[in-house]
Amino acid sequence: MKQVFKHFLISTALLFASLGAFAGGDATVIYKLDGNASSADVVGIVTYSSSNGTITVTPNDGNYLEATDLTVYKMIDGQYAQGRTREPNYMTPVAVTATNSGADPSKTTTYTITVPGDEYDYEITANFHRRTSVEDATVTGLADSYTYTGEPIKPVVTVKVGGNTLTLGTDYGVSYTDSINASTDQVKGKITLYGIRTYMGTKTVEYTIAKANPTLTFSSATATYTFGQAFTQPTLTTTPTGLAVTYASSNTNVADVDQSTGAITAKAASTEAITITASFAGNDNYNGASDAYVLTVLQRDIEPIDEDVVYTMDEKDPALQSEYKHIKVVFIGTGNKAFAKLNIILDNDSPTKVNRFSVNVIIAAKKFPVAAHHAP
Repeated sequence: MKQVFKHFLISTALLFASLGAFAGGDATVIYKLDGNASSADVVGIVTYSSSNGTITVTPNDGNYLEATDLTVYKMIDGQYAQGRTREPNYMTPVAVTATNSGADPSKTTTYTITVPGDEYDYEITANFHRRTSVEDATVTGLADSYTYTGEPIKPVVTVKVGGNTLTLGTDYGVSYTDSINASTDQVKGKITLYGIRTYMGTKTVEYTIAKANPTLTFSSATATYTFGQAFTQPTLTTTPTGLAVTYASSNTNVADVDQSTGAITAKAASTEAITITASFAGNDNYNGASDAYVLTVLQRDIEPIDEDVVYTMDEKDPALQSEYKHIKVVFIGTGNKAFAKLNIILDNDSPTKVNRFSVNVIIAAKKFPVAAHHAP
């Protein structure tokens, strides 16, 4: 007899466990998948606590269930599920409220119902759904290319699955990789979409980040170098700063330029202007660029002279091939067309010899041949 009673207790416990029974009112759970009859091992687990009217749902991987997928009816208290029927004329389901309305329905979630009293049991229909994959999603809104900025570039796209437009943060999330540097044939920017809540799976799309165009700008398009005068060369501004710039001269016989600093070294005057170029070869994120200015190298201008200018040589000038030491040079004319008239003043009133010779008078690095005569 004791053995029979023991078996009865075990059987009763198992039966109540299978029905999800709890003290003070139990519940029968009917499992469905997309409206079709299913089982817990296929869709997930639903449990009910009568102490606080809480329904706990744990979907299997790939499934989800929301509050609207739970239908709960009051039942007339009966011995077992087979004997229960809905409360007479009570066809309105009990209201189900999500404990956390923002909870992920594909994860374990809890819902509550109002428990009117211990005399009621409940019939819970849990209609699970398969999560929809985003693997075949249509992604639009990507530009043909984006330009490198030095900051992450994160395009905003439109995602559709089966004609439905998905909402970022509700239906899917995104992650970006290789989103800063300019793209190569092997490496491009990537957007990875991953389904959340009622969606699952991932989809990755690529986008191109193009090299940016830097700017090199001289402060002036022209410059003039005049021998004997201070020279202010144009300054170079680059965007971005810090680019590796090299400088070059179109004619190093007229003026040379330091390749690194751009400093000018004038060598000879020229009737033709030359070009000084600053160049950036480009790098992984920037295209090449250059700018230039036109440089003119001139002799020093000779200002008009209204009166005689006397230059006195305190030492003998070997070029004169004479004993004369004092020379009076008179400049006549204006500009580069000025010429010099050379008068020699003897040391004494009686010259020792008559001598004809010519000398070069140097004016601003330009030599003017001048004929000089010794007068007796």
